[in-house]
Amino acid sequence: STLNLLIYGSPGIGKTSLGFTAGNALILDFDHGAHRSHFRGNTCIIKKWEDAAALPRDESLAEFDVLVVDTVGRALDMKTHDIIKQNSKMGRPSGTLTLPGYGELKAGFTHWVKQLNCLGKDLIFICHDKEDRKNDDIIVRPDVQGGSLAEIHKVSDGIGHMSKRGNTTTLDFSPRDDAIGKNPAQLDVLEVPDFNTAPEFLAAIIAECKNSMGRVSERASFDTQILAEFAEKIDGMKTPTNANAALKYINAQHDLVAESTTKQLKVQLNRAIGEKSIAWDDEKKVFVKAAAQKQKTAAK
Repeated sequence: STLNLLIYGSPGIGKTSLGFTAGNALILDFDHGAHRSHFRGNTCIIKKWEDAAALPRDESLAEFDVLVVDTVGRALDMKTHDIIKQNSKMGRPSGTLTLPGYGELKAGFTHWVKQLNCLGKDLIFICHDKEDRKNDDIIVRPDVQGGSLAEIHKVSDGIGHMSKRGNTTTLDFSPRDDAIGKNPAQLDVLEVPDFNTAPEFLAAIIAECKNSMGRVSERASFDTQILAEFAEKIDGMKTPTNANAALKYINAQHDLVAESTTKQLKVQLNRAIGEKSIAWDDEKKVFVKAAAQKQKTAAK
């Protein structure tokens, strides 16, 4: 019912404007740059971490469906400052965190995100991008410090990269050799439109991701039910006739369940055969009663 999306790209490419197209959204402006957006909407300017920490208890958030954290990097900077302010031993003279400080940053920010999730809102994380070099290859990833990047990856249902292709701005959720991504709805590379003509562009993406994930969830639930019913069906199986009926059932489910589920059904069948006198006739493609000297074989 709720979705977390991470959108990252270079400064000035239009990430904040994209966030305003998420429907009934509120921008949590940590970066203090929402006023520069050409497509502005509801904005809450966050000046210090205490402001952010109070948000999960703010009843005025009830009127919004989507919260946009803009940007995650700046939010982490504010949290870093707050950690050192609360405990100077967590920081260094340079203003960076110690190792325990980074642990506190990761835990504290993750807890804050979970609190926002509990409000039943969709969350959009906005990040700048950063180039990392791996041997001779350049990989673009979200610019998020410390172990917090891994946590943001975990809680994000989708990760999209905004970039320029000539004069066209694109949004790509698919993981690439040169960019991080996560694409639950199997979306094609999207051309980012003029938001004045497509004011709910991101809202449509959110809806499509939810629908796609809902279909996957329904499919998984159906497959789980099939596996449970099959386990009951073959419980106590003793004869080749039983085994052939079970195999016929598996073949009938082929187009209804995932390929991995079909494999699991065959594994269940092979286990049920166990040490019984049942063998696979490779010519007739059926199970038969095995001769005492024959080695029993698995379902093909």
